[in-house]
Amino acid sequence: HRSAFAAAIGLTALLVQVWQRYGPSTSLGPVGQLLFGCLESDIACYALPAAYFRVVVPLAAGESNVMMGFSAVLVGFSAVANIRLHDGGQVDNYALLIAVLTGSYVIPRLLRRGWLVATVAAIATSLATAFIIVQGWAFLASSVALCLLSGYMGDLLFARLQARRILMGFASARWALITCGAAAGYALVPAVLFRVARFLMPVDELMNAYNIVAGFVGSEKLHDMTMKLLIVTAFCQISLGYLGIAFLRRGQERKNALLAVGDGKMAARGFSRLVGMYMFTAALPYMLQR
Repeated sequence: HRSAFAAAIGLTALLVQVWQRYGPSTSLGPVGQLLFGCLESDIACYALPAAYFRVVVPLAAGESNVMMGFSAVLVGFSAVANIRLHDGGQVDNYALLIAVLTGSYVIPRLLRRGWLVATVAAIATSLATAFIIVQGWAFLASSVALCLLSGYMGDLLFARLQARRILMGFASARWALITCGAAAGYALVPAVLFRVARFLMPVDELMNAYNIVAGFVGSEKLHDMTMKLLIVTAFCQISLGYLGIAFLRRGQERKNALLAVGDGKMAARGFSRLVGMYMFTAALPYMLQR
């Protein structure tokens, strides 16, 4: 449904181009000015990337379109509200946006247990996320989460070794691996990731350029602009990454269908129909959204 909606937008754009070229000599300049003017609004700059992220990056499989649309609208409104509160000097962080986004992902996971449980869990998660960000504990919370994740990986390693009968009879080995994994996740993984980032990307050069620009613009103003750009870029790039994966999967399905034609399991007419649907519901939306 999402791809079909994007395809409808693309088809409308193509019809406008055909009308502009072959139709009556009517200028569409005001329409173009209106569209470019919309790009400067908070809805297009902040609400649309946030809502698009919530639609394209679902957490739970089988999430209903109604719930997804409601969550996307809620996240988009929270993005605009947070930006305006930040620009007005009432808040100095983006806790509202991140908290609403986090809570919107909790409801689909717990919806099977009832609306009341899912709603209470989403509100509690949102409040906890906002509290952590407001208190400045985001880095500490990330370190703790990484520690727990590494401990969980240690537990999976123990299960794999036990399945191969390597650690049979060692009851304390599980907790030893969990402890070693948690300690490594807290102390070693962040340092290793930072060193890898410095090796693969020009981190030092970016820091120097940032300091130079801050001398002209002002460190506080540059920090605010950079945070806005970082949030919008993350929303857009992660969404387009998921969209690219979906595009590759649809392309692979089309190739598999071509093999089915060769084996006689699908008629050529059916494959042609499949290719047409692929062009309008996968390739065209991917091109337009890129």
